[in-house]
Amino acid sequence: MDVEWLILGDYAHMADGKLYLQGGGWERLTVNDGFPSKHMVGIATSVLSPWAETNQPNNIEIEVQTEDGETLAKINGQLKVGRPPDHPPGMPIRSTLAANLGLEFKTAGSYVIIARLEEQELKRTAFYVIPGPLLAMKQQQQQAEQEGAGGQPASD
Repeated sequence: MDVEWLILGDYAHMADGKLYLQGGGWERLTVNDGFPSKHMVGIATSVLSPWAETNQPNNIEIEVQTEDGETLAKINGQLKVGRPPDHPPGMPIRSTLAANLGLEFKTAGSYVIIARLEEQELKRTAFYVIPGPLLAMKQQQQQAEQEGAGGQPASD
C-alpha cells in the first residue's frame, strides 16, 4: 500500500465514493486574529492498494505536528480495501479518506501532516501558519499604546 497524496483544505468530505474538498490545496494559513488561533482544517488522503494487498486490514494514522515534533492532532483507524466486482484484475485500487480537525496554533511557523501505514511513514506534507497584515497592524497599535501609557511618546 502507498499513500498517494495528502491535501489540506478548509473542509473535506467523502460521499458516494467521491471526495468533496472546499478551499483545498493550500500550504499557508494566514492568521489575523492573534495567537493562539483556532482553525478548522480539512485533510484529504489517498491510499493506493495493490491488487494483491486488498481485503486485508491495515492500520492507518494521520498526525499533525509542529516544527518541533509536538503532536497537535492524531487520527488512528483501520483500512480494509475491498475489490469491486467490476474492477480490472491486477489494477491498484484507490481509497480516499477525509477528516476535519479543529486545530489550535500557538505560534506562527512550520507544521506538518504525516501519514503512516502499519507505523511506517509514507507521506509528509508541510504547511505554514503566518501572521497576516491585520495582526501586524494590531501589534503595532498595542505597542504604541503601551509606549504612550509608560510616559514615552507614542510613535506613528
